[in-house]
Amino acid sequence: MLSTGGDRSAWTYTPAPLRRRAEATAPSTTRSRSKAIGRVLVAGTLLAFAIAGTASPMLRAPVTDVASQAQFGVGQAASTVAVAWQAHTRTAALIDEVQVLRSEREQLQLDLMATRAALAEADRVAGAVALARTEGLTGTTARVIGHGATLRLDRGEADGVTVGSTAITGDGIVGQITAVGPSHSELLPIADRRHALQVRIEGVAKATTATGTGDALTLPHLLATAPIEVDALVFSTGVGGVFPADLPVGVVESIAQSPDGPFLQVQLRPTASVEALSEVMVLTR
Repeated sequence: MLSTGGDRSAWTYTPAPLRRRAEATAPSTTRSRSKAIGRVLVAGTLLAFAIAGTASPMLRAPVTDVASQAQFGVGQAASTVAVAWQAHTRTAALIDEVQVLRSEREQLQLDLMATRAALAEADRVAGAVALARTEGLTGTTARVIGHGATLRLDRGEADGVTVGSTAITGDGIVGQITAVGPSHSELLPIADRRHALQVRIEGVAKATTATGTGDALTLPHLLATAPIEVDALVFSTGVGGVFPADLPVGVVESIAQSPDGPFLQVQLRPTASVEALSEVMVLTR
């Protein structure tokens, strides 16, 4: 960099690295000066107090006045700092309190969800008990401890559960027990492809056969002339002794004409869903 004064022939060269270092240290120099000025003011205040104690009467009054003003300014600054610190402390305490309240609210929401789930489960069990009593049946409640192609229950031979036993909820038939151990059993859902049972349709006099499709049921032998409607309830007949009579099996979900003959294509939705199911009643009689 070239630096010239009044005389254009006079010049100096400042290397670029030194120039950048000087520019980078400028803010630091400004801060240092501010701190120095502050120190001078404080020192001046202390000096004024000292002079006020030793000065002649003529100088003592103005020096005392300056010292008093300085003392007032320092006191005002200290008071402002104290108020700011108190405000900061209150704000921090409020933030902590808000965090505690949020945590408590989240815990209350979790507790509420658990309570609702427990109440819903209690309602299902109560419904199963009521349904069994209505049909003159008895059984034992069992918790679902495993979900898969079959449901694993925590009740077995020691609890009176046998192969072929029917499992229900308050909504209807869940399925049939296919394997039993001393303290557990396996439940095959009603919609499984291996299931077939005789049923009667609400409003239809003639019984027909319902078979599982995996996640639903179908009525493959129902004639197109049958007076069936969507949302009609379907019940077990008890024929064949597989399931007790008059228990809800499913609800008619769709009806269509079969292209292969004089039959309808009727699909049922099981009344007792196995999805997220946690408890059933296994009928023992």
